[in-house]
Amino acid sequence: MDSAQIDKAVEALMKHSRAQESSSLTDTDAHVYVQVVFKRVPKKPKHPIRLTLKHTMYSKEASVCLITKDPQKYYKDLLKTSNISVERVLGIGKLKKKYKELEAKRILCDSHDVFLVDDRVLPIIPRWFGSYFYRKGKAPIKVKPSKK
Repeated sequence: MDSAQIDKAVEALMKHSRAQESSSLTDTDAHVYVQVVFKRVPKKPKHPIRLTLKHTMYSKEASVCLITKDPQKYYKDLLKTSNISVERVLGIGKLKKKYKELEAKRILCDSHDVFLVDDRVLPIIPRWFGSYFYRKGKAPIKVKPSKK
């Protein structure tokens, strides 16, 4: 698809969005939803695929939580030597013990903006996270922490 055509479509969508009046006194942010449609249906991957965006979705101050395979200390040291800032690194064992109850999971979800998950433990994370994380728009993002 031509990028000029995409730019025109986004500009038209934003112009239409600005023209709409807010129905609520508390609405301050405008939400724009985009749906991507393909001519041919691609083979369905097991997990969400990553799309590279020109502009970031998160601010530089976003709180990031990395969920890794045990031992988590190894990954904390790896991140420290690579000068990568992550607010919290959780091993899968600690995650299962400490955040067993629903209320603890909700507190964890609300305390971070982004959840990065080691690709080796990703298959068990969606079942463990439950629907609360996905409703909040905080689906786990697959990473390979062994690579830089």
